[in-house]
Amino acid sequence: MRLVVLVCTVAVFFIVIALLYQWGKRDDSMHRRFAMVGDTERAYNDTELKKSFSERVFQPMVKQFSERIRRLAGRSKAPGPSKGNIKLEKQLKSAGLPLTVQEFSFIKGMLSLVFLVGGFALFMLLRIEQILRFLVL
Repeated sequence: MRLVVLVCTVAVFFIVIALLYQWGKRDDSMHRRFAMVGDTERAYNDTELKKSFSERVFQPMVKQFSERIRRLAGRSKAPGPSKGNIKLEKQLKSAGLPLTVQEFSFIKGMLSLVFLVGGFALFMLLRIEQILRFLVL
């Protein structure tokens, strides 16, 4: 009886292997083609496309927005960088951040605004007991 069960199990195993062989062969060839395509390095003629997404999209957008804000604010300050801006620029360079002083100030201002709006929204949406529990944590 054990021999019959063993023979049937081996027969079912070989039948499954025979049925799935073509599907596995097709899947393997597809994986090989993907590997060949994935290993090739794409050569872009345009140097702009070699830059990262943030360098192409976010940094120009931040620069443009900060320029608009600076134009709207007017030229109330004396021309030339202030001591604080020079110090901040040195700190940014020593930290290894590829940001200008204006970009850093813009990002800092936007994050402050986001946290202020988020805090106000939590204050308006939560009851006072929940706010106190939140502050204790």
